[in-house]
Amino acid sequence: METLQVCTRRAWRRRFARPQLDLWSVNLSEDRAPDLMGQARHDFEREARISALGLLLNSRDATPLWQRICYAEERREIRARSNDQRLAMELALLESMR
Repeated sequence: METLQVCTRRAWRRRFARPQLDLWSVNLSEDRAPDLMGQARHDFEREARISALGLLLNSRDATPLWQRICYAEERREIRARSNDQRLAMELALLESMR
């Protein structure tokens, strides 16, 4: 007779890792904006990662832990924006408030 192994809470582990969107954003920039070079390309890739993390964060199936992971990664990407990108966004905000 076969014995059925019951998984206890201690033996059952979840593995959570940060979303690896770096390669995805590079491939996306090659497909959608092949003519971008240098800092503009890096900005495009970063904005793609930020929007993807926002979608993951607001997913209907996202657990609270996954939301915290995505939020932390999104904040990290936002803080890593270039000075040119920050200036462009600040000017866009000022223009939208007029």
